[in-house]
Amino acid sequence: FSSRRRHTRYWRDWSSDVCSSDLAAGGVPVGTMRDQPVPELPPRPKRHRRTPAPPPPVCDVASTSDPRKGAYASAAPARASAVAVAHGAGAPAEADWVEVGRTERIANTQSPRFATRLDVPFHFETVQRLRVRLVDVDDGKSARLEDQDDLGAAESTVGELVSARALELPLGPSGGLAAAAAKVGAKKKKWGIVSLLAHAGGGNEGKLRVRLTPSATNLDKKDGPFGKSDPYLLVHRVVRPAAGGAKAVLSQVFKSLVIRNELNPVWPAAMFTTDRGGPGDLQMEVWDRDRSRDSLIGAASVSLNELSSPGGKSYPLLHPSKVAKATAKKPAKPSGHLHLADTSVAAAPTLMQYLFGGLELHFTVAIDFTASNGDPSSPSSLHHDSPAAPSAYVNALTSVGAVLEPYSRSHRYEAIGFGGQLPGGRVSHNFALTGGADAAVHGVGGIVAAYRTALGGVSLAGPTNFADVIRHATAAAAALAMAPTAQGYLVLLILTDGVITDMAETRVAIAAAAAAPLSIIILGVGAADFSRMRELDGDEAGGGSASRGGGTAAAAPRDLVQFVPMNKFGSSPPALAAAVLAELSAQVVDYYSGRGVSPMRGA
Repeated sequence: FSSRRRHTRYWRDWSSDVCSSDLAAGGVPVGTMRDQPVPELPPRPKRHRRTPAPPPPVCDVASTSDPRKGAYASAAPARASAVAVAHGAGAPAEADWVEVGRTERIANTQSPRFATRLDVPFHFETVQRLRVRLVDVDDGKSARLEDQDDLGAAESTVGELVSARALELPLGPSGGLAAAAAKVGAKKKKWGIVSLLAHAGGGNEGKLRVRLTPSATNLDKKDGPFGKSDPYLLVHRVVRPAAGGAKAVLSQVFKSLVIRNELNPVWPAAMFTTDRGGPGDLQMEVWDRDRSRDSLIGAASVSLNELSSPGGKSYPLLHPSKVAKATAKKPAKPSGHLHLADTSVAAAPTLMQYLFGGLELHFTVAIDFTASNGDPSSPSSLHHDSPAAPSAYVNALTSVGAVLEPYSRSHRYEAIGFGGQLPGGRVSHNFALTGGADAAVHGVGGIVAAYRTALGGVSLAGPTNFADVIRHATAAAAALAMAPTAQGYLVLLILTDGVITDMAETRVAIAAAAAAPLSIIILGVGAADFSRMRELDGDEAGGGSASRGGGTAAAAPRDLVQFVPMNKFGSSPPALAAAVLAELSAQVVDYYSGRGVSPMRGA
């Protein structure tokens, strides 16, 4: 962190400095920038008389200020209960903010260079507001910021800081000073500038990337005498082993697709990350998918050291109930055997490293213009929209767009529609909401504006087809750079109110899209039955998952599709965005690292 002011009480006191702040994810460093030089602001000028600018607030009566900096991050969602700093009119309530760190105190200066680095948790899938506040510390014995004099505050988001790497923000009045400043017009004064430099903590220490190809044989039948099982694999990191009668504490790190009606399943090659620290053990469980309640078939303990060694591995799958009844003379009978081939363990790159290296996220939104949405003029329509009461589509795209927007430097997005009848009478499943040939708009606000314009000129029609927009996005993603000096990744958000009618063609399009830097997020709007849509999600298979394997020829080699029903999250945009983007981080890393492409230089 640094703070610089254009003028102090004496012209000889002018100076300019900079310092840095670290970002870490959940207390675990997620990258490293410690070997990068800290950029300096312009050097101290020669001492000569200057025309003074309007002075900043000087709170000490007989000395210059003794500033200390406090950083606050908003709890997501807004209105969460937390320690806070008041904003003034129209700003979030005090309970929105929680303190995450403070710098050291620097005495008698108005251009402090802070050496303390502050750790701020980074959660990619949420909008994390960030406030930096400076105070003049007169009472060295008090740790309460409320007891100090305000020197101003600045706000941004963690996403903007991560994307820009370095920010300069203007300071303004904060706390109790804001109301008084508004009365005397102090907001017009130059309060100064605070500079922030983001670092990715301690690199990828503690994170390992595990690769393996799992299969199983002779699994127990769970679907009755005439059925088999619908097995899937769960992998957990052992956070704390079972001891003293207490159960083990587990953290899930991977879930495979479901293989329908099979006792000898072979799952696609898997890759996941896990922490380097801890016991170093993994618990692998094979479960049977059931409509009412999934049931455990059996589990096995696997160590990272074993996975690091060459050669295939086999483990008996034991059910806890069988283990409990086992004796020395009659050991537990396995419920099947788990086999692991092509295993490897290596240090894992992170999304933070790719973003710090310069990876840019691109955003395309495809909106359903089929007649099943209802007449837009009717209040019951999913397309009924106004600035005072945005439609369900506007709420969905703004919730997700708000998270992604900081990671796009160009803010050039595409807004397209499908299932609509154009003014000429032709029904199109891939048309620009702008009304022209170019679907490009500027920012999330541009998408909303184009959507509202299209509602006035495009008639709702049908059917609901996805294949055309997926092929359009695939072509756009394939054109993005993937080089040592430039990296890009496209997110396609499809908003729809019903089940698609071109399922087979869509599966083929998704399989082809897997080779491009692309993720497809399908968001179900409204209360329709979306059960068949889950077939496109990478977590399902057997019936023919388009995203990862299954029983069809159109099988994608990686997980790039996620389906989320919007009504599951009620009226909570942060919760909706978090669910929609939950898998995106891993999909981006899997795409690049799976092709041997490391984060760009400087990450």
